[in-house]
Amino acid sequence: MKALLLAITLSSLSLSAGAVDAAYPVDRLLNDIVSIADLKCRDRGALERQYKEQGKVAEARSMKLAETMICDCMPNRVKELRASLSVSALQEQMTETEFQNQYGPQITNKCVAEQLRSTYGEGCADALPGRPTDSAAYCECMYKPLSRLPDSDLAQIASESADYVPAAAEAQRRGAPMPEQPPNLKRFFAVDAACRARQPGAG
Repeated sequence: MKALLLAITLSSLSLSAGAVDAAYPVDRLLNDIVSIADLKCRDRGALERQYKEQGKVAEARSMKLAETMICDCMPNRVKELRASLSVSALQEQMTETEFQNQYGPQITNKCVAEQLRSTYGEGCADALPGRPTDSAAYCECMYKPLSRLPDSDLAQIASESADYVPAAAEAQRRGAPMPEQPPNLKRFFAVDAACRARQPGAG
């Protein structure tokens, strides 16, 4: 679970460099995403290798999936979006918030959804030895319901996770009550619990 939360929290990181209240042409904001992705990907594979050297197979795989999303999927989505926009739309001035509201889902939803599904797809069982007992069955159990959810729902799970994970970690550190789980993330955790309950020796 920690590896998954790491991956989907990473997937929610902002790739915009603009000031929140300043307005820029849409084309510049699109360029910013590609430029920041390129910057983040200059050391691509370094953290994955580091986790592998530490024997943290699940974390290494999660990092690889996150980097695939940031380094490959998002720049490709930006390219597709730019090609679909008119010259006037590209020149329209927007704040970062306006840009995220109007164009963010078109860029991120598909990428985040692909990352989350891939977490339980090919290679999942090998990355979860002993966690749970039958990793292949657990991965399949998780993948089936996630594969049926629309991209927007999976992106919402990632967004909720990005807020919930650090808040939960801080509450645990202070010995305080855990924060209430957001609805989509709560349903996701319920699926996880159900799949783990089916494991040999569970309960």
